[in-house]
Amino acid sequence: MNLRFLLFFVVLLMGSCKKGADTPDGGYPKEVTIEYKLTTVKGSLSTAEMVGYTNESDGRTTLTNVSLPFSKTIKRTVKFGDMPTLSVFHTNTGGACSIKMEILVNGKVAKTQTEETTDHLNGAMVYPFE
Repeated sequence: MNLRFLLFFVVLLMGSCKKGADTPDGGYPKEVTIEYKLTTVKGSLSTAEMVGYTNESDGRTTLTNVSLPFSKTIKRTVKFGDMPTLSVFHTNTGGACSIKMEILVNGKVAKTQTEETTDHLNGAMVYPFE
């Protein structure tokens, strides 16, 4: 009798442990739209010497002499723990400036930060899929 109860309990427990949206890797892998955005908030910076971002194949794309504001949208399949990144660099900002950096996932802001400087702009951010 106890063995049947134990087997029933084990089967019940295993059946309730299926992956779902509330488990760490529930719903992965999944296809998402990622948008990278850079916007000048303060100052007259209209070009960034370098902009880098994680591309569709999880590699790194680096662009030079990029006009601001900047926006790039990609579609890709992500796994739990993937970390798309966005970076911006400029050596002489011509004075005080600030740049708003954003990573949007499926049209919603997933991460945002503002980089402020009076000389060299060097910003980077990462959004982990959890």
